[in-house]
Amino acid sequence: MKATRQKTIMIVDDRPNNLKLLYSFLQEEGFQVLVAKSGESALRKLAKVSPDLILLDVMMPGMDGFETCRRLKVMRRTRDIPTIFMTALTDKLDKVKGFEVGAVDYITKPFWQEEVLARINFHLQLRAAHQELAQKNQQLEQEIRSREQAEAALRESESKLRQIVNSIRDCFWMIDVQMKQVIYVSPAFEEIWGRSCQSIYDRREVWLESIHPEDRQKVVSFLGEIEKGETIEQEYRIVRPDGAVVWVLDRCFPVRNSSGEVYRFAGICRDITARKRTEQELQYRLLLEKVLAKVSKELATTEAVNFEQILKTLAIAVDANIAYLTRFRADGKIAEGISEWCCGQISAPVENWQNVDIFRFPWLIQQLQKKESVAISDVEKMPEMALGEKKFLQQLDICSLVVVPIFTHSGEIWGMIGFNNTKNNRKNWAYEDVQLLEVAGEMIYSWCDRASAWEKLRASEALYASIFNHSLEAIFLLDVLAENEFAYAQVNPSQEKVLGKPASELVGKNLIEVLPSTEAAKLQKRCQEAILRQTPLHYEESLVLPNGISIWLTSLVPITDATGRIVQLQGSARDITAESRQRQELARSNTELEQYAYVVSHDLQAPLGTIASYVQLLQKRYQNQLDAKADKFINNILSSTLRMQQLINDLLEYSRVGRNQKPFTLTDCNQVVIEVKSNLQAAIAKNQVRIDCEQLPLVMADRQRLVQLFQNLIGNAIKYRREEPPVIAICASFGGSEWLFAVSDNGIGIEAKYRERIFQIFQRLHTSTEYPGTGIGLALCQKIVQLHGGSIWVESQLGKGSTFYFTLLVR
Repeated sequence: MKATRQKTIMIVDDRPNNLKLLYSFLQEEGFQVLVAKSGESALRKLAKVSPDLILLDVMMPGMDGFETCRRLKVMRRTRDIPTIFMTALTDKLDKVKGFEVGAVDYITKPFWQEEVLARINFHLQLRAAHQELAQKNQQLEQEIRSREQAEAALRESESKLRQIVNSIRDCFWMIDVQMKQVIYVSPAFEEIWGRSCQSIYDRREVWLESIHPEDRQKVVSFLGEIEKGETIEQEYRIVRPDGAVVWVLDRCFPVRNSSGEVYRFAGICRDITARKRTEQELQYRLLLEKVLAKVSKELATTEAVNFEQILKTLAIAVDANIAYLTRFRADGKIAEGISEWCCGQISAPVENWQNVDIFRFPWLIQQLQKKESVAISDVEKMPEMALGEKKFLQQLDICSLVVVPIFTHSGEIWGMIGFNNTKNNRKNWAYEDVQLLEVAGEMIYSWCDRASAWEKLRASEALYASIFNHSLEAIFLLDVLAENEFAYAQVNPSQEKVLGKPASELVGKNLIEVLPSTEAAKLQKRCQEAILRQTPLHYEESLVLPNGISIWLTSLVPITDATGRIVQLQGSARDITAESRQRQELARSNTELEQYAYVVSHDLQAPLGTIASYVQLLQKRYQNQLDAKADKFINNILSSTLRMQQLINDLLEYSRVGRNQKPFTLTDCNQVVIEVKSNLQAAIAKNQVRIDCEQLPLVMADRQRLVQLFQNLIGNAIKYRREEPPVIAICASFGGSEWLFAVSDNGIGIEAKYRERIFQIFQRLHTSTEYPGTGIGLALCQKIVQLHGGSIWVESQLGKGSTFYFTLLVR
């Protein structure tokens, strides 16, 4: 028995990975493998060897696959060797070009090994069949006189060919030209067409009837070309009995008799449904990518955007009847649609969504809030939980829809974008449709977010321009130059007025070119200080300017670039000469007033002391010796004199605060409260007072004044008590630059309208008969707190106690 010759395959590919993969795989399958890394190398090797089949890469440097194949088909030695192209190209024109230069088949990268093996075996077998058929035909020509032997040989050849084609998955068929009858169809027909082979033997029309109606006329034309004796390749669709649509590639060629006449047609038909589906998906993806690119271009602007046109572009791309965009409002309603597009006479969906409470559609909103898109191909099959949504959509004659939520950068739902289709255009939504909406929704939100920011920026710039141009303050912008030099970049009209020059003579000039040398040096030093501190700098300074000497309050604010480097200083200056004089005059007036009050109070002490002494002497000597009226008069004079003395003492104490101020020392507020409790020990015991004091801080303060402050606040809490024993709570908290103290009580409380009045000197809410006092205590507290750079206020409700808050600066 003659041994089967090992088949030789030549691989022509410039990519080592492909060569290695194919070489290993084909050797494992029992082939002898030759390798060439370029078209030129392949041609040189083929001058010495003759493989059974060539796998040829299309895209190679230098001589590409098409040129290599063309040269192979010119040379007698290689013209009959089957050549299969390997390529990632999918364009039909590239395939046509490949077949034009002589390729027998295509393998698309990335390839499946099973597919490569099947195609190689098929073409090897087909070549062997053709070679054998040619050999038999040659024998028939040589043995023309023995027709029966020739026919027998032909039948034997056909039988072998039938055996070969019966073993491959592609459908092989043959038609007799004279009889116009299918004389053979391989078993693969049943797998591809879903019909029995016998059915086409019985009625050849079965084949034409199974062709998709849209492709039938194209195939009829294809048959006409076959009858001309040409080799034709055609792709078309067939419809199986179960309704499935299958794409096939049908390659037909004429079979000639010994006289050269075409007496049969043969062909190979292959199922290419998977390939066509992949091509369609890729084409659809490419279409959607182009649509998104167009939408992105439309949104790449700061001007107004035509959302309706964008929605139209999106809808047409996916064959949707309706496209809409809507936003959720903060009040729980769905806002008016930003835009919508509808084909034909279909009503606008957003009008139906407008001002609808979202809780009417809990299922849909729940999906969207979970960041899940909703794609429904058949509204009738919506879940039971979506009954409200289903009824609503049925009223609008909507049968399929896809809705995608749109979220803000912080993750809050912003709105939704969707497609709807009516009953005459039901659609099974693809993943790519949802993806298109998701990306488009993100693009639209980003544009709206940017538009909002742009609008705020425009408003901010307009506000800045208005302030800059109309402010009474002198505003200027300085560029930071090399070597600590500064130049004017911008000045407002007020600055022009101050410097006595128009902006055209200031912008671009150094400080020394604009200001007197002394003033330029001062400002340059301040600018350097602001840059060194890297924080805003505020200061008062006397300046000698063209309009005279004046005092200015100036602010310098550093401005940095993207790298954090200070490149400019924003400056503003206000003439406070008049204010400074007023402050000085006010301070002088207050000092004189305090001195006057002190002198007057001190001078009144002596006569009041004398009056009190004599009245007490009268009371001691003559009480109960005169009539009752005389005793009452003496008591009234004495009590009024003593009250007057108390008022004068309090007024003297009030005037002393701030005069001859002692330096602040580190003071323990816990010890201050202990001292106050000792001073008020009798009142605390008498009124059964409970004082709860948390841990208090150490502060820089005048200790004597803090004792006065706490003693006044605690004393008032005891004085203005209710029937139950007083409870006083003291605590403090740190606020970064200051300490906040709170003194709370459960006393009678204060009406809101009196919260400011009680801090005014001599202002009392009760008579001295109800609650003794002079009305100076809280005014003294306010003056002490202000002396320490803080403030004091009260929060209270009548009958529910009060809390006095005050702050002390951290020094």
